[in-house]
Amino acid sequence: MKTQTINTYLFNELNEKAKEFALNKYRDFGTSDYWYQDTYEYAKEHGLRISAFDLDRGSKIEGEFIWSEIEVADKIMDVYGADAEIYKTAFKFRKERDELCDNWEYIDGAPTNEDELEDKLNELEHQFEKDVLNFYWKMLNSEYEYLFSDEFLADHFDNMEYQFTENGIFYNF
Repeated sequence: MKTQTINTYLFNELNEKAKEFALNKYRDFGTSDYWYQDTYEYAKEHGLRISAFDLDRGSKIEGEFIWSEIEVADKIMDVYGADAEIYKTAFKFRKERDELCDNWEYIDGAPTNEDELEDKLNELEHQFEKDVLNFYWKMLNSEYEYLFSDEFLADHFDNMEYQFTENGIFYNF
């Protein structure tokens, strides 16, 4: 049997070169598994089901409203402050939709040229859904960038009190 003594260090005790090595080696540590689940759940609470996203070259997000567009807009305006981009998007949608319906010509309570009204409403609703999806794509992208950042990793390593060898390799992890 051979007995060895290994010195271990907390992240903040490492020298700069070892810190840089650890940060680069374990860069994807915060983005492993299901880091995006909270955003998916948050979106669902606002009436949106996200089915897929790509933060890489594709830069896309897929999903659909699970509530009516009006319910989604109202929920967003209830949750976010008037200065938030998503609030402004929801407010604009509601305003344009209401103005379209209010200014449309009606005869005996029925809209004239009903197909045209329906097409214009569908266009507004489609654009609103696209804008809301884009908001959540930006949210996912920001979260990913933060989880990939030196700041997050250094704080996480320190808070979890991970042990490293002197050259920045996890010890017994």
